[in-house]
Amino acid sequence: MNMLNEILDNAINNVNFYRKNVLCTNGKKLTIQDFPIVERKNIQINFKDFLNSSIQNVNILETSSSGSSGNPLSVYWVNNDYMKSMYTLWKRRSKYYGITPYSKKIDFTYETLDATKWYSITENSISVSRMIIDDYNKLEELFDLMNKFMVEWMYIQPYVAKKIIDYIIKYNAIVPKSIKYIESVGEILSEEIRVLLYKVFKCPVANMYGSEEMNGIAYECPYHNMHILMDNVYLETEYKNEGNVYITNLHNYLMPFIRYKQGDVISMTAGKNCPCGSNEPIIETILGRSYEQIKINNHLVNPYVLITIVEKINSSVENIIRNYKFVFDKSTENLTVMLSIENNNKMFEKIIKQALMEELQNWGFDRSKIIVKFFEKILLKTKKNSVLEII
Repeated sequence: MNMLNEILDNAINNVNFYRKNVLCTNGKKLTIQDFPIVERKNIQINFKDFLNSSIQNVNILETSSSGSSGNPLSVYWVNNDYMKSMYTLWKRRSKYYGITPYSKKIDFTYETLDATKWYSITENSISVSRMIIDDYNKLEELFDLMNKFMVEWMYIQPYVAKKIIDYIIKYNAIVPKSIKYIESVGEILSEEIRVLLYKVFKCPVANMYGSEEMNGIAYECPYHNMHILMDNVYLETEYKNEGNVYITNLHNYLMPFIRYKQGDVISMTAGKNCPCGSNEPIIETILGRSYEQIKINNHLVNPYVLITIVEKINSSVENIIRNYKFVFDKSTENLTVMLSIENNNKMFEKIIKQALMEELQNWGFDRSKIIVKFFEKILLKTKKNSVLEII
């Protein structure tokens, strides 16, 4: 708790927002419950009030959250504090999977509008634009590049992974033998995609739950437990061990994020003696962003539920569903399910549609408001390419 107390003391002494909004009474020592829950909009409106007035003339690093809720946010760090925050994740990558900052990586985070410049290379990393994942000519070129570069690990979003697996299977592409680890980020990793990744690449696959505001929050050990990185963050939940998560970063003294409501809904359990050696608390499920949830008949349906429904149906029809997306219209409460199936197989369309209707009805959806459409190809246009889009 020393790290938590230090970040709280720093905030109350040096950060204007907390000086104004934390109630100090009768000299009682402050606890984290004395601090208000903070949302992104609070920081955007009062941006300067969240900066530490005592920190001057140091090397400052700016990062930016993706703004998947439509509200991007700049985050400022003292460079050394940022490195300490990142170290908590790197030491586990090294311990569990033998991955270090010097291991050669490929990621799909490169932002470009120029189709001719769809990747960049540094000494230890290839960064690729996600805009090329439907272009099989580019993927062929990318695989040649990965083989020459001797890529050791992949930092990849599940929907990108699925596209690459489809390419490998369709063209019997040669998988780089140098890859020894895959890290899934950015969205829920379904069991279907995890199994496919392991089958195709024959290496460990781990989930990393993090954000630009916090860096690493939880990380999956080889025994498939998502341990909270307690040397980087302190987590609270809205209800007992579940609900909206409130996160405090333990390293950012320049711009403290205390009880930050990031927008994720989780469930967690107390630590146990995991065979990996960690007794840190475990995140059991990440149910998606709170703003991505649909309220149907007084209960919430989240993207994880929709993924589970499709996977259940897909396993019964020889896994021919290749891509899918749900679009929920808040004004009409219509749920549109868009599906792409292997070889445009018409024979299975009726079976899949009926199964979807029944499963969604079990979750409280009105059958008359469920629309199922089949496409040869589905273009995912949302910024994070999430399973569920709400309009």
